[in-house]
Amino acid sequence: MFILEINPLVLPDIGLVFWNTIAFVVLLVILGKFAWKPMLKAIADRENGIEEALLRADKMKAEIATMQNENEALLAKAREERATLIKEAKAFNKDYPPNYTEITPKDIYADTSYAPRDPRAKAEILYKLICRWLA
Repeated sequence: MFILEINPLVLPDIGLVFWNTIAFVVLLVILGKFAWKPMLKAIADRENGIEEALLRADKMKAEIATMQNENEALLAKAREERATLIKEAKAFNKDYPPNYTEITPKDIYADTSYAPRDPRAKAEILYKLICRWLA
């Protein structure tokens, strides 16, 4: 049979318990002074950083929402302007003669409702009329 030798370090002797307790207390003091406080400080700093990041994210969300509302308003205004420009163009197109053959040079200089104000544009229209009449 095996004869078991019992190691005296494993037996719960009063001296062993005392020295283990002393070593544990010394370890706790050293870790508390040099490791625990910096770890707690790092954790607190991290929590503060996360809180600030969340606050900044909320501010950004609010800014994005206001920007989106402004963009929607600008788009609506642009659509309204586009619609009015289209209406004006259609109304102008109805008033404007359909082709230049109905316009005489006298009409161009007499009626300014559809005649261009630029003299070069008037000359171009006259040139086109003369070319049509000669053709």
